[in-house]
Amino acid sequence: MKGNNNTIMIGKTTVSSKKDAENIVRKLLESNLIACGEIEGPISTIYRWNEKIVEDKEWRVTVKFPKNVDPKIQKEVTEIHPYELPQWINWEVETSQDFKTWVSSKASP
Repeated sequence: MKGNNNTIMIGKTTVSSKKDAENIVRKLLESNLIACGEIEGPISTIYRWNEKIVEDKEWRVTVKFPKNVDPKIQKEVTEIHPYELPQWINWEVETSQDFKTWVSSKASP
């Protein structure tokens, strides 16, 4: 598959509740920024915040979208995310032509 230009993006964030996770996925779908979203959780999270080590339960949101949507989705996630400093991690992945076509057809803002 290398070099076939069948690339899409995968993005991830975490939130403190399933309701917030569902809200993010629904808003991104309604804005035609993603083809689909997956919600996992609760997961255990340990991180440093305000000079303290915090242990918490969170819900992981994973979304799939075309590469050209990246700047728009980053802005939208930041605006709708309930956290003061939302995690937004994304990377490019290679996929089949059929799946890329499907993702591109479902996310076209």
